[in-house]
Order: sequence, then structure tokens, then C-alpha cells
Amino acid sequence: EIYTLSLHDALPICSGRPGVRFSILDSGTGIPAGKIHSIFEPFFTTKQEKGTGLGLWVSNGIVHKHGGFMRVRSSQRAGRHGTCFSFFLPLRDTAKD
Repeated sequence: EIYTLSLHDALPICSGRPGVRFSILDSGTGIPAGKIHSIFEPFFTTKQEKGTGLGLWVSNGIVHKHGGFMRVRSSQRAGRHGTCFSFFLPLRDTAKD
């Protein structure tokens, strides 16, 4: 598997707030379409007894508490498989501090 981390200045269309977006990509087998909508739910895991199913749920909660959001894209197509998680965190307004 290949892992990639990228970091970008961002101005998301949905909010218009300046911030930073970082993405983590892998070249694994991808997440099945029937499971992708459940991955941010508490206790959802595909790791049977090894996972608690709390990692993405907790991460998503932390990002939301800071005014950001997480997105996921995944593909299981031959030759184009893998998953990409993108996180957006808005810049803090230091004028208010």
C-alpha cells in the first residue's frame, strides 16, 4: 500500500472561510459502497476484534468542534482503488483573541 499526505491552503466553497485542508490517501482495496456511510458512526468497525470503531467517530467530533469537516472518497475499481480522507479546519480569527 502507498500512503500520501498533502496539505493545502483552502477556501471551501460551502463556507467561504479561509483555512487549511489536509488529505490522507492510500492505495488499499477501498471501502465498499455499502459501508462508506457508516464509517463515522460509533462502534462501526471492519476489523472484527482488533478495532473499537471509535477512531473516525472521535476524529470527526474533534474536527467538528473546531468548526471543520471531514470528507471521504473511496474506490474499489480495478487499477483505481484506494481511499482519500480530507479534513478542513478553518483559520482562527486572532483579532477576537
